[in-house]
Amino acid sequence: MASIIPKTRRGMFCFIAVIIYIISQNWPVMKWVYLLQKPPDIVYVLGFPFAIFWSFFACVIMIAIWVYTMLTLGEDIAKNVEQNEKFREIMEK
Repeated sequence: MASIIPKTRRGMFCFIAVIIYIISQNWPVMKWVYLLQKPPDIVYVLGFPFAIFWSFFACVIMIAIWVYTMLTLGEDIAKNVEQNEKFREIMEK
């Protein structure tokens, strides 16, 4: 079974980014829950658009990191496959 903590530098970067994303998500969600339960003060009304923006911004960052990781992992896998084929050809000779 694979370990939860990744071993590569890119894997660690994505792992830390996911943890930061999860932590950052809790604040806006708690604020929304509070807003829905109680009539808002002026402070919470001012904070609401910022909470929406922060949540959206965090999602965009995570999607960008995920896409970048998938693209680079795809390249790495393709390189490994090519190297393995070359290695096999050399070993067969």
